[in-house]
Amino acid sequence: MIQFSEDYRVRRNTALTLAKCGKSGDIAVESLAPMLEDENRYNRFYAAYLLKQIGTPAARDILFHTLFNSRWCPITTKDNMY
Repeated sequence: MIQFSEDYRVRRNTALTLAKCGKSGDIAVESLAPMLEDENRYNRFYAAYLLKQIGTPAARDILFHTLFNSRWCPITTKDNMY
């Protein structure tokens, strides 16, 4: 499993670099699952983009599982409806 940096910029650049590898980036698929819940919304996007670019069944499974289980709006709470 690949260990991503604590620096959000390094995580972002790692995802962008791996996205250029296509199916060869499959080695990082399991490591990307936590990045789909990254505190940085752009990194969440890049992780999803990378999984889409990899396109293997494992990558699609992680992406779909995360998307189907996520809330429609992560900042909506009972105290902040809008």
